Amino acid sequence: MTHKASRQDWVGRTMKRINDSVSGKLRLPDNAIVIDAENLHFLPLFTKRRMELLRLIRTEQATTVSALANALGRKKSAISRDLHILEGGALVTRERNGKTVRAQAETDYIVVALP
Repeated sequence: MTHKASRQDWVGRTMKRINDSVSGKLRLPDNAIVIDAENLHFLPLFTKRRMELLRLIRTEQATTVSALANALGRKKSAISRDLHILEGGALVTRERNGKTVRAQAETDYIVVALP
């Protein structure tokens, strides 16, 4: 299963559906990620551990893989895997500087559009 998707494509389609259904009355923050609940391949993004990881990155208490693993009591390989999955869902970006990988949250809001 692939988690790669064009953020612009799915945000655009979902925002159109939301706007059509609420006649443009809904106002979302600029950095909101909108996920269409009918698009089931996004559901694996939202595990408890990935949401803890995303919350920690967003609050910038830790951003390196090592610091995230220590803070969450998890293996670095598990953190790296989850960062890769979250990056595929356009929720985080990763930046490598030598051997150090830092993660940054791409959003403060995740909105799930229900069918």
